[in-house]
Amino acid sequence: NQLIIENNKGEQFAADAVYVDVARDLAILKVKDPNFKKLPPVPFTVRKSNAGLGEQVYMLGFPKQEIVYGEGYVSAKNGYQMDTIFCQLNTAANEGSSGSPVINRKGELIGILTSSERNASGVVYAIKSINIHRAIEAAKKIPANAEIKITSTSGLKGLDRESQIKKLEDYVFMIKGN
Repeated sequence: NQLIIENNKGEQFAADAVYVDVARDLAILKVKDPNFKKLPPVPFTVRKSNAGLGEQVYMLGFPKQEIVYGEGYVSAKNGYQMDTIFCQLNTAANEGSSGSPVINRKGELIGILTSSERNASGVVYAIKSINIHRAIEAAKKIPANAEIKITSTSGLKGLDRESQIKKLEDYVFMIKGN
């Protein structure tokens, strides 16, 4: 099940899904393309606890052909119909924003955008980071994925927003399918 991913420079690479959690709408991808230049470890940590109500966040994603920045805040601790896998954010999100990392000011991944409320403007849902952390741990138990690592310290903490974004841009990809 090969996929094509595209970086912020428009370069495309072949990738495979090495772990899929259908119930949580999560997949972990591994770039298999010989033309891909390996990146240093991701500059953010995956938060092990839930985000707080009112916590300010930002997202980087590909709702169009270039990387797009958005910001907002956690507006509810649970998702649609009180689904505890997700949290609710108040932010503008366009079609194609699904999969965008949701980062707090400390440089922690607190979620991944998944969907929006069709009948309410600015209401979107993100899978909580605790579920992302669990998926990574489950993926690491598969022998072929043993090299997957979670960064323990954020390289974004203490940086202003613009500097954080500059460090993150190379780690955000558009998934184009196969």
